[in-house]
Amino acid sequence: MDSLELIKKWVDRFNAGDAHGLSELYAPDAVNHQMPLGVRKGRESIKARFEEEFSEAKMHCQVIQFIQENDWVVLEWKDPNGLQGCGFFRIQNGQIQTQRGYWDSLRFQKSQGKDRQGVELETARLNLRRIRPSDRDFVFRGMSDPQVYQYYGIRYTDYESTKEQMEFYEDLLRQDTGQFWLVEDKHHTDLGIAGYYLLNKVHRSAEIGIWLIPEHWGKGYMKESLEAVMAYLKSERKLHRIEASVETENLACIKGLTALGMQYEGTWRQCEFKDGRFVDLAWYAWVGDE
Repeated sequence: MDSLELIKKWVDRFNAGDAHGLSELYAPDAVNHQMPLGVRKGRESIKARFEEEFSEAKMHCQVIQFIQENDWVVLEWKDPNGLQGCGFFRIQNGQIQTQRGYWDSLRFQKSQGKDRQGVELETARLNLRRIRPSDRDFVFRGMSDPQVYQYYGIRYTDYESTKEQMEFYEDLLRQDTGQFWLVEDKHHTDLGIAGYYLLNKVHRSAEIGIWLIPEHWGKGYMKESLEAVMAYLKSERKLHRIEASVETENLACIKGLTALGMQYEGTWRQCEFKDGRFVDLAWYAWVGDE
């Protein structure tokens, strides 16, 4: 089978929603880089991405043209809603070795009714509302506080750098891989940030995290916030596993995680380098059949 025929077969299997069949066209160590989504390496990882995509949306590739040059094939495509994109495939030994894709992910999400603005949650004492651009000052206040970042993996020493964090929150929503909320009380006092990320739709798992301004510690807000997040993940996102990592010296957080019904699973020893030393991370998880 020549390179062009291989990519024609790729289109047929893509339109059939055949993740397994698609994965068979890739080399075992293939690399698939979809620019809006990031890189997947290896046939099994690429297969998992197709499974995620096909479970989330109905997609159809209409070929505009093929361009073949040596061991490269370029696929220019559109879908029935008018979305257009390009895929670049490098073929070696009759298999796809490298793929790069370019398309407008935001327009695609809108076409699928998935222009995600996120959800909002509420508890007896708290509102968990969507993070807004105007919350950047508060994010900088928290993530530059030495008491907060003492046990938190990220910190910012200047306001400009927090642009990266705000983009991270937006990317989670845009890619539907998580959401963080601003936690406020009923008087709209900002307390902290809580949420989930690393959502895996195939394995139905995600990781949760939270930080609070120190003056609001010890009032039960961590447990109340994360109870709301976990309830949402269980009922709406249908997760089977919810996990969290915590520095082993952060005893208050460990107490909070166990109060949420999460079980200790083990410690990654000296797995992060922070402030001139290696730190241990303890892992806790809730699993649906326990």
